[in-house]
Amino acid sequence: MEPMEQEHDNRVSEVLALFFRCLYGIQRTAKRDWQELDLTSAQLKLLVMLSFEHALTINQLAQTLGVSQPTVSHLVERLVQAELVERMEHATDRRVILARPTTRGEALVQRLRQGRLDGLRDWLAQLGEPDLAALHQGLEALIKVMPPVPSTPSSHSGEGEE
Repeated sequence: MEPMEQEHDNRVSEVLALFFRCLYGIQRTAKRDWQELDLTSAQLKLLVMLSFEHALTINQLAQTLGVSQPTVSHLVERLVQAELVERMEHATDRRVILARPTTRGEALVQRLRQGRLDGLRDWLAQLGEPDLAALHQGLEALIKVMPPVPSTPSSHSGEGEE
């Protein structure tokens, strides 16, 4: 490996280490909210998945999560009992049952996300303008090489919407 390539690889490794330190710090800002959850990790995973997709069939959930349909049915039932998820009929095929988060389920996922965002916002506000501008430029460069992320109603900032 050439010296320039080695330098680049070293820099990538350094950036990854810094990125994971940041992620760890962000996760810790919402630690209390996460500790108070009375959900298994599989239930939480399913609820978060539904908050992104809004409504999915049991089969779609099973495929996405890589588990059996009976396992997903059990998870959905537990979340229905906790009033975090509801079942509904498909609009055009009454044989198909969809699972979607309830208002309470959406609020829980939003609260968990918001806790992390609030902590990150506080840290960003403490950066000086040159550091904030450099971070902005670096994040924009990273986004340019990432695959596009589909837009969902919950991820819109409200810009350009009527």
